[in-house]
Amino acid sequence: MNHSWRETILKEFIPQLSPLTLVADPDSLLSDEDLQESLREVGFTLVEYQDPIAFRYFFETAIRPSWVAAEQQEWIIVLHAPPSELQQLPYDLLRNGRQLYFSLSDLFPTLTYHEVAILEKSDLDALYQAQATVQPNTLGENGSRDFILRHVFGLDAGLVKDEADLLVMLLRLHVRKRPLPAPFANRLLKQLQERDRFAEWPLAALLTDSSALFTFLQERWPIYLDKESAGDEKPIHDTISKYSYSFQWPGPALLPFGQAEIRALVDTLFLEGKLRPVSHPLAHKLRQLWVNVGLQSDPALDKKQRLTRLLDDLSARLPADNAGYQDWMVFAALWAEAIVLQHAPVGEEDKAVSQRFMQLQTKVDVAFSNWLLQRYKYLSTLSPHPPVMVHHIPRSLARSVTPHGPEKKALLVMDGMSFDQWLIVRRLLAEQLPDMRFNEGAVFAWIPTVTAVSRQALFAGKSPLYFPDSVHTTAKDAHAWSHFWESQGLTPSEIGYEKKLRSTDDLGRVDQLLTHPKMRLVGLVVDQIDHMMHGMTLGLTGLHDQIRLWMKAGFLTKLVERLTQAGYEIYLTSDHGNIATTGIGRPGEGALANLRGERVRIYPNDTLRRQVQDGLTTAVSWSTEGLPPHFYPLLAPNRHAFITAGDTTVTHGGHLLEEVVVPYVKLMRNGTKV
Repeated sequence: MNHSWRETILKEFIPQLSPLTLVADPDSLLSDEDLQESLREVGFTLVEYQDPIAFRYFFETAIRPSWVAAEQQEWIIVLHAPPSELQQLPYDLLRNGRQLYFSLSDLFPTLTYHEVAILEKSDLDALYQAQATVQPNTLGENGSRDFILRHVFGLDAGLVKDEADLLVMLLRLHVRKRPLPAPFANRLLKQLQERDRFAEWPLAALLTDSSALFTFLQERWPIYLDKESAGDEKPIHDTISKYSYSFQWPGPALLPFGQAEIRALVDTLFLEGKLRPVSHPLAHKLRQLWVNVGLQSDPALDKKQRLTRLLDDLSARLPADNAGYQDWMVFAALWAEAIVLQHAPVGEEDKAVSQRFMQLQTKVDVAFSNWLLQRYKYLSTLSPHPPVMVHHIPRSLARSVTPHGPEKKALLVMDGMSFDQWLIVRRLLAEQLPDMRFNEGAVFAWIPTVTAVSRQALFAGKSPLYFPDSVHTTAKDAHAWSHFWESQGLTPSEIGYEKKLRSTDDLGRVDQLLTHPKMRLVGLVVDQIDHMMHGMTLGLTGLHDQIRLWMKAGFLTKLVERLTQAGYEIYLTSDHGNIATTGIGRPGEGALANLRGERVRIYPNDTLRRQVQDGLTTAVSWSTEGLPPHFYPLLAPNRHAFITAGDTTVTHGGHLLEEVVVPYVKLMRNGTKV
């Protein structure tokens, strides 16, 4: 490992010095993937201390037996709190463990703590390198923000001389999917607003909200096409003076899309589906120009050309075995665009393009499976800000919820919805609610990707390890949701939960929750996609068609409207995704399995699992890390299912990309803050 901030921490962990190390880690530095991997390589196992009862269960079933057996295993107990909080740990831990404390203040002594603390852990590498290179003197708040803007985000207001520079900066910021935290956005905004020429730009929104920027660009794209088609014949300004453009966002009507760097970035946005091609009366004149990427023509030809280019881009961007989890989050969203295009009911199938899609799909499956084997085990203990796994979501939401406060939040769980299906939902939701914006991200589901495991972890806010008694059922979701928020200081009357929401007939139950005078936190399960999925024999094309029909009925739109009208911040996610599969037969296991799913079987011990696997040599024995005792998953291989050989269905439970990486989205109406 190159010299980095991690080395400062790693040097404190000396193998065989103590079987137990207690760490006060208020900044979640030990949540870093690479740091955890380095600690594991030298024999340390890291465990978070959150809930005292849950931890005691883990201690008695895992740590104490290893001590009794005199195993050479060294444990790190991490408390995400100041060092004074360590004294609240149980006496037997304090008696047996050495104590350590790590802080961002020690790693970055010349920068203000608050500015460093709001960065993501992945930003610390660039910041540490810049600190070592530049060696700044002690900086105040604004100095620290400027230093971080320049060296972490690559943004410098002093380099923005004109509107083309400004647009390049905005596009770079959002195309690379690196959200700019509010204090840095405010600092940059203030510096840009000092220039009168940017006064009409809605910079406050464009700096922080990707959906606002994309809508801003989409509205102005037809005007640029008018200019390009007119050439010298008709000045664009005459067109603007004659016609009124109904913009959602104020600002200049004509943007410099043709500038070389802007053109390349805009081309990427059309390819990724962030901008939509439009029709134009002079399309025949524009077809030979670069703007062709943003023009509608023959739907079948558009599909072929865009999918071909997208497959080229995805092939080049396939993450490596040592990639960070963020790389797979970004890739999953792009891969979902390719899936939607591949299954779009437009024209006849192009066999050559379909073959390319299938070949890349196989590469994606192999690459993601290999990555999971190396890196998935670190994800559950990463910082939940922003959330990385589904069980982080409640902890992330809780950061902005105070007991007896005014905050109202709704977690909308689309049971079984994969990323490609979210793209369909998003497009139709945007058509039905034109003022809706989407702040999109992603999270990892728990493996095995079954509802009882991953959805329960989502509502409980903790790993499946800590709910062994209910890991085979979904009956405890409501209790888990309430228990989490009560532990945050809320009262039962402020917490609501409803499931099996599918149609407008179910909105009455939601209304009963929302009209309760004290209600503040609601968890809602919309399970229509999961309901349609099981028994689906027409593959993803059939499922996509059914989702479109369901969305056009307007249930989800009405649900979102009710929540926004009631003053709720809405967060939408899924507990797991799904894939189209082909049957390989059912294991001859009798009553050995505790759970007999289509993509996964669960056994009470490894011996029984291995007995069944002997007859299914390609099946995958999944790691039990993070799962309860007596819970041994056997996953169906590749894109297969434990159903009658040759039969097809859409299902879930395994460890492929579409099953594991799911959307996490904040829904906003215009006028609401990001």
